Amino acid sequence: QSSENPPAPSCLSQVASCPSPEDVRPLEKAGPRKETTNGRKKRKSSILTDTPVKEQLRLEQEMAKQKRIKLEKTQQSKGTTNLKSVKKGLFKNKSANAEKASRPST
Repeated sequence: QSSENPPAPSCLSQVASCPSPEDVRPLEKAGPRKETTNGRKKRKSSILTDTPVKEQLRLEQEMAKQKRIKLEKTQQSKGTTNLKSVKKGLFKNKSANAEKASRPST
């Protein structure tokens, strides 16, 4: 016997020449990660009975509240609606309409 490999059957050579699905349609590469623009502010734990820390936190909350109120006023003056209030109104109206529909009319 010779040291060479025996010839492969013809069906195996045909399978090897078939393109793989990745050759026909390669996998898509993932895009870059999205940067979040708004999220929770990271904080460290603190003792809120400590007056300077507590006062600073209270001031930050007041500033955020004033900013939110100012934004709502400008939206109202421009005539734009807040999406959250619209959604709340829709759900309230649906429940009221469902109650009216379930009542028998006299």
